[in-house]
Amino acid sequence: MIYPLERLRAQGFSVSALFYNPNIHPGAEYLKRRYAVEELSRTLQVEVFYPEYHPEEFFRAVNMREEKQSRCVLCWQTRLLYTAGAAKEKGDTHFTSTLLVSPYQD
Repeated sequence: MIYPLERLRAQGFSVSALFYNPNIHPGAEYLKRRYAVEELSRTLQVEVFYPEYHPEEFFRAVNMREEKQSRCVLCWQTRLLYTAGAAKEKGDTHFTSTLLVSPYQD
């Protein structure tokens, strides 16, 4: 979240964030990651939106798809479609994702 934030702000963008991760399970792990984002957002002065946590959305999307590659694509699709919809609803003209800069993504 830090590098893209710095780059976007340097280009004059006003940035807010969305923490939408129904793929994180169990709930305790989700809360641990959310807390880390809350702490970082205070430090970086970024407004973050937190939709309700519904892991069943992810479970439904990946049901009967055990191959890692298939599950990853469905996870990305679920999260990016939600993010695009949230940006549109908010009236934003652009959106991006930390998925695009993560060294942990294929």
